[in-house]
Amino acid sequence: MSLVEDTKALLGDPANRIRLHDLVVGAVTDLLAATTEQLFPVSGKWSADEFKERLTRYEGATADLRAVMALLAYWGEPHHGQTLTLPVRRLAARTGEKSSGGIWVGLGWYPALLLVYAAGIAGVAAGKYGNLSTLLGTAVPLPARPGARGAFVLTLISGLSDNGDAFKSLPDYERRYTPRSDYLFKLMRAEFEGVLMAGMDYEACFDRWEVMLALEHAYRNSVEAGRQPWGPPGSFAWKQFHREKDAPLAQVISEAEAQGGSWQPIEAGFFGGSIERFRETASAYQRWVNGLGWH
Repeated sequence: MSLVEDTKALLGDPANRIRLHDLVVGAVTDLLAATTEQLFPVSGKWSADEFKERLTRYEGATADLRAVMALLAYWGEPHHGQTLTLPVRRLAARTGEKSSGGIWVGLGWYPALLLVYAAGIAGVAAGKYGNLSTLLGTAVPLPARPGARGAFVLTLISGLSDNGDAFKSLPDYERRYTPRSDYLFKLMRAEFEGVLMAGMDYEACFDRWEVMLALEHAYRNSVEAGRQPWGPPGSFAWKQFHREKDAPLAQVISEAEAQGGSWQPIEAGFFGGSIERFRETASAYQRWVNGLGWH
């Protein structure tokens, strides 16, 4: 059977969790071997062609494991937590060894981004916010700080900070305000409908995932890093800025306000399990999005 079919076969029975973990260990080992610095050197000049080629190669190397992450996030239970977080922990440990170095070092975080997006969209589709809280909050080594550890979501977004605008070099993305988000939206749509369910409201799940990612990053950026409550603006920010009806960010805030401390993401551990922290974070972040200079 394929890796995806093996994962499906093992997920349903708690007695198989060790076999499933070993299966994911093997897949992560293969991914690390396929994405070494020898194959993706961090030196060299920037070019749009090289950027596109590296994206394609990273996407090919992560394809099977993305499907596995989606299945783990969608069907996984708390006892799968170590297995769900294993791929990002291993990738962060390796990529985090490079403290800085421009576009190609930053792009080295792309495989981890692909995996967390696969899990994030699927987790939202299933309402498995506990899985997503575990994934985003898992502790990983901090670049250039030996022995220090921090939340994966902060390390990931920081590592990617050098390559957001590089996605504008891709055909049809030159004039996009959120090119990376728009690119990922298109990339993952077909495979999600194949792995999980045909006809799922993919756009709503994608937007909601990006809202939760941004808000959790904003919360941790403020509380743990002592910075402003900022998070990466996905395509949802464009919808919010233009006051589109039922904009995803506004929907999430309205839902949280209506349900208070019983809101599912709060009960799952987002925002430190505090509706007050959510309100502070969401209010500041919504003001920032509404003030973006997009036209």
